[in-house]
Amino acid sequence: MLLLTLAAFAVKGSVSAYYFKYFLKREDLLKWFLLANGLAFISAVSIASPLARWIGKKSLFMVALGVGGLVVGLFWFAKPTDIR
Repeated sequence: MLLLTLAAFAVKGSVSAYYFKYFLKREDLLKWFLLANGLAFISAVSIASPLARWIGKKSLFMVALGVGGLVVGLFWFAKPTDIR
């Protein structure tokens, strides 16, 4: 599972570079996006164990996948003109 998670982060980083450089044409925002992503990951890891004990590992995994998919899916609707 850890290998798949690390592979997903590597793919997301590569796709993010393309997204910011060629679609948004704002490569300067990539570092802030990756920083925010890293901070969100650290925050999620720090609360994962208490949440897993509270709602269960399987439920937490499903919720995390759903929230993560929703957040990533919102990028589908962003247009280059939405970023100033």
